Amino acid sequence: MEFKERLEKIMPEGKLVTVPMDDGLLDGPVGGLKDMKGKVKEIVAAKPDAILGFLGPWKHCRKELGDTAYVLNLTASGRYGHPNEKVQIYTVEDALRMGVTGVAVHLNVGAENANEQLRTLGQICSAAYNRIPVMAIAYPRGGRIREDHEAQMAATAYAARVAAECGADIVKTKYLGDGAEFKEVVDSTPVPVIMAGGPRAKENPTKTILERVYECMQAGGAGVALGRNSFHHPDTTAFVSAVRGIVRDGRTVDEVVREYKLSN
Repeated sequence: MEFKERLEKIMPEGKLVTVPMDDGLLDGPVGGLKDMKGKVKEIVAAKPDAILGFLGPWKHCRKELGDTAYVLNLTASGRYGHPNEKVQIYTVEDALRMGVTGVAVHLNVGAENANEQLRTLGQICSAAYNRIPVMAIAYPRGGRIREDHEAQMAATAYAARVAAECGADIVKTKYLGDGAEFKEVVDSTPVPVIMAGGPRAKENPTKTILERVYECMQAGGAGVALGRNSFHHPDTTAFVSAVRGIVRDGRTVDEVVREYKLSN
């Protein structure tokens, strides 16, 4: 498969609904991740554009994945190590040999090993150039970044731009809860930007995240990557279908909540 075919498969018409399942490596078999095959089947039933994960789901759930695009995360951190200090565990050559559609790389710009992560991202983008699309998972994470909103916003814009500068084809980054601010990130990043979902909200989790999805798309975002909000949802298929309705069909939150009979 050529590079353009791969990118179009991941992002048909320039939009992307992806469900990351890479939390299974960091958190282990918790909640909706206990049954890997069963959860992949529920997700695929909603027809997302892609699933993001490690080799495990690609290797063990090929039947359940069907023809869904698969983005292999090349970097990781373990539960009992420092979660922000990602290391490379696969290569671009591995990904091409495995037959996945794209690759992903973490960049936590405030981590102690941020420069090492930066080098890894650059090397992977170089190796992948015109061969396989690279999604940068670029976050304002790490002890070197202040927790106040202004610092987080500046670090988010910086992380997204640095990822694009390194050669990423897609950037997944944090949504700070304000559509206007997310638009600033989108406008200053010369490649498609998708919103990371983060943890489920404690109150009204379904409607809260769907409203963020809608705001993201109104701000010019290219799509969303919703992991925990998807696989921990009591009706994963209906939830991902609703997200797809907002991202791909431009529907409102109230419309998809009614159609898919979603509740919190």
